[in-house]
Amino acid sequence: MVTINTNSNATSPFGTNTTSSTSFNPAITLSGLGSSFDTGAMVNSLIQVERIPIFSIQAKQAKLSSKETSVLQMKDLLKTVQTTAEKFRTEIGFNSKAASFTNSDTSATTKVADVTASSSAVPGDYDLSVTQLATSSRYIFDQGFSSQFSSLGILPDAENPYITIDSGSSSATIFLDTNETLISLRNKINSSSFTGNASIINDGSSSPNKLVIQSTVTGADNDFTLIIPQFLEGAQRTVPVPLSATKLQTAQDAIFTVDGTSFTKTTNEVTDALAGITLNLNTTGSGTIKVVADDTNTKSTIEQFVTDYNQLASFIKQQSTFVQGQDRPVLFGDSSLRSVEMAMKSIINNKVTGSVYNYDSLASIGIKSNNSGQLLINDTTLTNALKTDPDAVQNIFIANGTSSDSSKANYVTHTNDTVGVTYDIKEENGTIYVKTSGTNTWDEMTSPLTNYYRGKTGKNEDGLLIYVPSGQTGFNETVTVNRGIFDALNAKIADLLDSTSGSVGLREKGISKQINDYNDDIKNIEQRVQIKAENIKQKFVQLESFMAQSESQKQYLTGQLASMTGTSKK
Repeated sequence: MVTINTNSNATSPFGTNTTSSTSFNPAITLSGLGSSFDTGAMVNSLIQVERIPIFSIQAKQAKLSSKETSVLQMKDLLKTVQTTAEKFRTEIGFNSKAASFTNSDTSATTKVADVTASSSAVPGDYDLSVTQLATSSRYIFDQGFSSQFSSLGILPDAENPYITIDSGSSSATIFLDTNETLISLRNKINSSSFTGNASIINDGSSSPNKLVIQSTVTGADNDFTLIIPQFLEGAQRTVPVPLSATKLQTAQDAIFTVDGTSFTKTTNEVTDALAGITLNLNTTGSGTIKVVADDTNTKSTIEQFVTDYNQLASFIKQQSTFVQGQDRPVLFGDSSLRSVEMAMKSIINNKVTGSVYNYDSLASIGIKSNNSGQLLINDTTLTNALKTDPDAVQNIFIANGTSSDSSKANYVTHTNDTVGVTYDIKEENGTIYVKTSGTNTWDEMTSPLTNYYRGKTGKNEDGLLIYVPSGQTGFNETVTVNRGIFDALNAKIADLLDSTSGSVGLREKGISKQINDYNDDIKNIEQRVQIKAENIKQKFVQLESFMAQSESQKQYLTGQLASMTGTSKK
């Protein structure tokens, strides 16, 4: 019995084991009894000849799969750079500030305030003086009890006894049962609508357990009053409620000054007295708030970017370098690789478009490319730049805009479509116009909202948004858009990865389509091979059957002849 394998898991003539996703009959069985030929091997050879185009396609697929892997690797490296650029491309993400507080009374053990700074804080020294902290209301019951589970002593014939916590916005009435205990009253208060809590303290006396009620919100407007009626009408007579309380603390506002300006706030956490500064007031007293640029964090941000970028640069260098005698890199000469390399170099090596600062490029702050495309940091140069003009260093990286006169035409924002240059803005007869400085053509700006104006789509100013206060007429001002390296990288990488127009996105999409098309081709060929195999099988079955019949007839005739010969000899 000869078995002929037509399964598509077979060895390619090109030396590669290939596998198709199409399933077929696993074997063709021929007896081989009708001839002396190895008909199984003959059929198998014929089928393998039919499958040669598949092996060729699978070899192409293997190369495409390798290229797809490399394109996806490049895409991931671009996304890593983009993530860093997106995170730090604005002042909020990039420009860190550090804040500290020093008490005027150096012998004090408690800081008057703890301070933190965001990126929008302005470096400088600020005087703080706190005369009053914000507090909340607090009451303590006069009666003490031997146990938390002691009865409050509400008499059985008292009708609907209660206490009231009156705080205006979160008042609550607590009804008391005749079997009310200290701990059950505490639980009722804590489950009520009162914005505060009740707790039981132990003062160490013979009846140590006392109930304390305190608001959780500070400020004079949040003061509350605890009302305990001294007599309630019973069924037959007035019955005293055996409870009373003393107010330990009245709610009040925080009162303080910053550089002589007075503030009154409902809480001790203040976020709107100084831009970008959060104050947490701890005690009364005075001292100095100091805000400085956080050079260490800024350097860490730059170093993180350089590390991410250098991983991409190393990949580009490896893929674009061919060494004689070694395998050619998968993306060597690929258009998508070249477009990424040129795009990155154009942003990294050029000056920041629209910059109005002395430092206007990576090279100017000590960051330069070597022959392999890697970025190298001269720490001394970068440190000096950060100390000399931190705002200039910041503006090499982040996106922002400036106005020659913000009271007439104030920069608001821009998009990835906006070119980083200086724009002339003017008003004529109720219409706002814009043009790139140095050019002659003015474009009319559209107004999506009152007093807001946007640049014309498809022009340099596309995406530019400015604010013009009411009543401003006849002016001619300028607005400068600074894209910054991070902003430019974020936008450029988004363009490269776009699946409809970007070189990397289109390359990935094209390779994927080619692989899928090859799969379809293999499937179609396999279907034809299956049909051909069945036809060959049937022909060889018929041939074996015919040859078996011929052999049988031969043996019959041979026997007959032998019989006839024997008879004639007798």
